[in-house]
Amino acid sequence: MQLYPWTLWLHIFFATLFFFVHGTAMAIAFRLPVEKDPKTLHALLNISGITFMPMGVSMLGLLITSLYMGFAAGWIKQGWWWISFVLMLGFIVWMTWHSRAIYSPIRKALGLPHMTGFGTENPAEEPASMQEVERLIAKSNPRLLAWAGIIVTAVVLWFMTFKPF
Repeated sequence: MQLYPWTLWLHIFFATLFFFVHGTAMAIAFRLPVEKDPKTLHALLNISGITFMPMGVSMLGLLITSLYMGFAAGWIKQGWWWISFVLMLGFIVWMTWHSRAIYSPIRKALGLPHMTGFGTENPAEEPASMQEVERLIAKSNPRLLAWAGIIVTAVVLWFMTFKPF
């Protein structure tokens, strides 16, 4: 039995899982700026919170299967593979940093548990005013996140499909 076809299947499965789970987070990102009810904002951000584990598992699965297939098929010697891999890693780091910088202060202002630094979980605090919550939400830019994700995904898919160099 060859391991490569199963690894390819897992790679596609983890990508599908990632997009399925991440779609929830993106829908919430687009909904937050139009929502004014604090209870609904709490619910939306709590829904987003339950996507962290499957999103993390799917990203880890993508990285592991990418590495295996890169070595098994000899693609690790080709430039397109490295560009795709580094682009994916860099994008994961940027998206995590950017999203945490935007959404953790919103969670904190709403009186929800929130993260700081490299994943330090902080307990809920006294909620801020709704004006402060709305000011923080207004700083979010879900279109930036969506377009960046679409462009990076399109570039990586192009490299994986056409293997130009």
